[in-house]
Amino acid sequence: MKSSLSLLWRIVVLQMIFDLIALLLLKNTPLMLDVNLVQWKAPFIYLGFGLLLFLFQIIKNQSLVALIFGARLNLSVVVWSRLTYCVVAYCIVVACADIALAQFASFEVWNQFKLLAPLIALIVLAFLFPLVMRSVRT
Repeated sequence: MKSSLSLLWRIVVLQMIFDLIALLLLKNTPLMLDVNLVQWKAPFIYLGFGLLLFLFQIIKNQSLVALIFGARLNLSVVVWSRLTYCVVAYCIVVACADIALAQFASFEVWNQFKLLAPLIALIVLAFLFPLVMRSVRT
C-alpha cells in the first residue's frame, strides 16, 4: 500500500506538470473564453497525457513514469509497464466521462464532476493497483 500511495502522488505531480504546460500554451487563445471550448479542453488534456504515456511506452519500451521516478522506487519493468497502462486507461475513462457529461449535463454538473471525479478515480486506482500487481513478481 505504501508504494501505491507513493506512485499516486507521483502520477498526480506528472499530470499537473503536463496540465500546466498545456494551459500555458493555451493561455491567450480563444479556447479559454468560450464555455463549450473550455469543456472540451479538459478531455483533450487527459487524452493527450494518456497518449504521451502510451506512445512513450510503445516507442521507447520504457515507462515515462519509471524514467522520471524510477530511481526512487525499485520496481520491476513489468510493474512500471502495468502502471503505465493503468494510468492510460484512467485517462481514457475520465476523458470519456468528461465528454459525456459535457454533452448531456449542465455546465454546473460538469464543473462539479471536474472538481472531484478525477481525483477520486485516481485514489481508487491507487488502492486497486496493488490488486493488479499481485500476480507480478518483482
